[in-house]
Amino acid sequence: MSLPLARLHVAPIDERTLPAHASSHRAADQLSEGFPQLSPGTTVVVTLPALPPGVELGPYAAVLSRLPAVTVVDSVAGRYLDGRRIAPSPAGFAHNGVGTWLAVHAGVDAAEPAAGELVHEVRAVPPPGGSVWVGGEAARFVDTTSALRAALGPAAVWAVACMAVLLLLFTRSVLIPVKAIVVGALSLGASSGMVVLVFQDGLLAPLVGMRSRTGPVDACMLLLALCVAFALSMDYEMFLLSRIQEEHLLGAGNRAAVEKGIEQTGRLVTTAALALAVSVGALITSSVALLKVLGFALALAVLVDATVVRAVLVPASMCLAGQANWWAPAPVQRVLNRLDLHGHGHGGGAAVPADGAMEPDRLPRPGEHGKLVRAGKR
Repeated sequence: MSLPLARLHVAPIDERTLPAHASSHRAADQLSEGFPQLSPGTTVVVTLPALPPGVELGPYAAVLSRLPAVTVVDSVAGRYLDGRRIAPSPAGFAHNGVGTWLAVHAGVDAAEPAAGELVHEVRAVPPPGGSVWVGGEAARFVDTTSALRAALGPAAVWAVACMAVLLLLFTRSVLIPVKAIVVGALSLGASSGMVVLVFQDGLLAPLVGMRSRTGPVDACMLLLALCVAFALSMDYEMFLLSRIQEEHLLGAGNRAAVEKGIEQTGRLVTTAALALAVSVGALITSSVALLKVLGFALALAVLVDATVVRAVLVPASMCLAGQANWWAPAPVQRVLNRLDLHGHGHGGGAAVPADGAMEPDRLPRPGEHGKLVRAGKR
């Protein structure tokens, strides 16, 4: 399910995310069919306080017109095609003493990778003077994606680190946080891969009420869905781990504790996942593709996490790991004992003796806690 993620193509939204009957969508389609020369391109704004003596804008426009995918370049110096001036300057182009601008028309869709490559090529051409800014739909797509990629790494590291520390403090284990993050990433990958398969490739599109693919996937909406799905995944993980840990502290062996934890939390996790999948899955009925992506990605991620991940991968990995599930280096254990986040006194656990008095300095031995509680009741 994660394999299609390798060909993910993200881009900001355009009219294709709207219903086919929307007036803006129909107008864009008719404009593209009737006037292909007005297809979305790249606009280059060249700021020049004053052209240096003897320097003209024409050579710069000629160089831009020879770039791959460029159909024509309009500027105050004229219209250029394949490095040649073919017509005078169109109306609207002027040099006001502060700067001037050029329109670079490309023969590719602004959301396609070729348009992004063109933006980088335009920015690499040295201007005749001053500075150059590249605008337009294609440049907006490139800059938005670059900004998201620059922030995604630190954000992902921060989220994973916080979750790992939280699980470490909760379980007093080093292996369990690593395992939880890995299996959580698997469910997120499966959900993202299916989004690519359905919405980008168009496979099984009728199942979500679409006739064909919607084009590139909106990066912001996909990231929103993944963040929420990751939080829910860790939420279900805490449900399961808390019950397994309780059984283990009561003296059950690792495998028995895992089995008991699955037995006690299976209905809770399944019911919670179904409730969420139904509520967010209702967004799939929307006529706006963005909402369809959000509902589909969240519902699928939750269902995969509650079935394949929580019912198979987590218990299987914990049974294979055995007692290593509950191991942590001695320095880490000492720090956790000092923090005493479980409220068990100095030792991190407390037994209940027969007379009801608490002994905070001694950890209960496996199997002892239940016996002592029953003795206290008698």
